[in-house]
Amino acid sequence: MRSARAGPQLARGDQCHGAGAPGPRGSPAAALDAQRSRHRRRGARAHRTVAGAGGAGADRLRCGRCPGPRAPAATAVARRARALRLRAPRRRRARAARGLREAAHAAPAFQARGRADTRGARALCVAALARADRRARRGRRSRARRLARGAAGLQRVRPPGTRTLSFTICSLNLNGIRSAERRGFSRWLKRARPDALCVQELRATPDQVEPELWSPAGYNARWQSATKKGYAGVGLFLRASADAHRHGCGLSWADDEGRCVRADIGDLSVISLYVPSGSAGPEKQARKEAFMEHALPWLATLLAEKRRIAICGDWNIAHAEIDIHDPKGNAKNSGFLPHERAWFTRVLEQGWVDVLRKVRPGEKGLYSWWSNRGRARETDKGWRIDYVLTSPELAAQVEDAWIEKKAGLSDHAPTWARFSGKLG
Repeated sequence: MRSARAGPQLARGDQCHGAGAPGPRGSPAAALDAQRSRHRRRGARAHRTVAGAGGAGADRLRCGRCPGPRAPAATAVARRARALRLRAPRRRRARAARGLREAAHAAPAFQARGRADTRGARALCVAALARADRRARRGRRSRARRLARGAAGLQRVRPPGTRTLSFTICSLNLNGIRSAERRGFSRWLKRARPDALCVQELRATPDQVEPELWSPAGYNARWQSATKKGYAGVGLFLRASADAHRHGCGLSWADDEGRCVRADIGDLSVISLYVPSGSAGPEKQARKEAFMEHALPWLATLLAEKRRIAICGDWNIAHAEIDIHDPKGNAKNSGFLPHERAWFTRVLEQGWVDVLRKVRPGEKGLYSWWSNRGRARETDKGWRIDYVLTSPELAAQVEDAWIEKKAGLSDHAPTWARFSGKLG
């Protein structure tokens, strides 16, 4: 629909003048054809008509497709709006297209040098055009992802009072808390926010680390460090106040090494446990088996309390063949010895529940530890030796369990479990 402000229409034979410039050369019909050609090339955005040489009072003529005259302010606003519409990907694409046209027009000039030069110039322009298209597509995809994330975030919002109560427990062997901090342990903790975190192999005492690492904001911390510096040690980070703490499992040498710490929160007990490793030699294996012999009756005593109990930690035993990448090749290695696996079976027969296998029975590839030798982690040649075992009272509340393989905080991966209800 044409503007009511538009001037008189051009009659056949008149000219449409530019800003202060004479009309097109040649006949009036040729000038009008040239003007229409410019309209087609520029998408009907022809030059603005202004007064000709006759001064401000002269009639403003247009060819029928030129817009009417605009006030200077309106023209400036239109220019700014158009500049905003021409975003970077579109400008890059336009430049590449111009280069492609110029190369095509200059082809005869290149023929004197050889066809290879011409093809090279065109190829460069085509590549630039393709890059501009890819950037534009990436920008559109990124915006779509942001919108999707925003929509997902809105969907997670629930009215007050309708949120389902649940809490999470996580077990993680840090292989040295100071080493894990260099890999981003504090950042991970702020992001993951487990309600109860059981850590093993602290390899430090509270006075050897920064206060914010020893007791992170929002958590109540309890450590059981080894008397030997830089060795073993376990800890608990809880988002609730504990009613009581207990250290050790009743085996003196194991308690000196910082193998067990417990916290009671109401009718819930959370225990961080670190079973000795026997892979360093016969002496270490003998100590491991001595600990296992003592732990069996101790675990039975815990079940007799009839409380909601979670024992989380590094057990240094892969129980079943699906818990290890190469069961035949590791049949004679500590951690997968037949009598170690039989001992773990006896633990489960007492009534303890492996919540990961309750939620994901028979699923392969659920590994929580990888050797530092070779490319074990890249090729996912791992073991599942970290467990969350619970009493039957707490196992009835399990909702999900998983292993966070990509955390990258140590040679172990965080092992998670989520339960209905509240912590404590």
